[in-house]
Amino acid sequence: MPALFPSPPSPSSADALHPIVADELALLRRVSAALQVPSTEVVPDEAPLVAELLRLRNELGSAKGGDHSALMEQYHRHTSLLDQLRAARDRTEVDPANPYFAHLRLREEVDGKPRIRDLCIGKATRIEQGMRVIDWRNSPVSQLFYRYRQGETYEEEFGTQLIEGEVEVRRTLSIRDGELSAIYAPDGTFQRIAGPDGASWRQIAATVPRLSGGEGQSLQWRRPGEGKAKLGSDARGRPIRRDKHLPDIAGLIDPEQFDLITRPSGFVVIRGTAGSGKTTVALHRVAWLAHQDSRIDSAR
Repeated sequence: MPALFPSPPSPSSADALHPIVADELALLRRVSAALQVPSTEVVPDEAPLVAELLRLRNELGSAKGGDHSALMEQYHRHTSLLDQLRAARDRTEVDPANPYFAHLRLREEVDGKPRIRDLCIGKATRIEQGMRVIDWRNSPVSQLFYRYRQGETYEEEFGTQLIEGEVEVRRTLSIRDGELSAIYAPDGTFQRIAGPDGASWRQIAATVPRLSGGEGQSLQWRRPGEGKAKLGSDARGRPIRRDKHLPDIAGLIDPEQFDLITRPSGFVVIRGTAGSGKTTVALHRVAWLAHQDSRIDSAR
């Protein structure tokens, strides 16, 4: 299966875009164009399910023994189907202004044939028009982004199918108002710089942003006469973070943090040093649990 777009040409001059930048800009153009097309997905009508549930409920009143157990099993199964149908109907749409925060390109062997897939990791799912945007919280394949690094091979079972492959590309991105502003990749970090003659791209030293806490970024205590403290400044008042285009925080989660966030329901104890991201992981776990279970994401 071909990739979403052909490999970008190599730069021919000093002003040409770096292949990684050209690659990501091409992908964003494809996704943005696909999002302009109305979705063709049809959500089934829930009326037949509701009618069947009413019938089962009426029969439960007079059923006995084994008949009652069989009817209860059918009732629970239809209730689950109705919940899934309503969740699909009411699900969050992909935001064109910020459609995804990461890009994963997979090279796989399926039935002995090579396949390349480009997956965009975001906060909603839409798979159509040649576009694959998947919700990081609700798709098994998104686990590959958090469990593997660029260049690593994997072997995972999805449903009943065992998939083997290699993570060819793994990048986190910053997209604001539909425009790509920064790319974070093992090959380097690229930032979009606005100028009087238009925007240009600059490659800076390779950095790997990580999910961490706020150690040293809170308001610092000052003696009288030393001026006012500022959030995000050190003890001398110097700004701690100069990068205004960090990727979405969900793109910075490492494998250990992802495991803590997505463990099955139950008590989870998170221990770590100051500034290691304990609170952020805990908040993302609450959000993940709420996304998985409507009883948690409720007025209570």
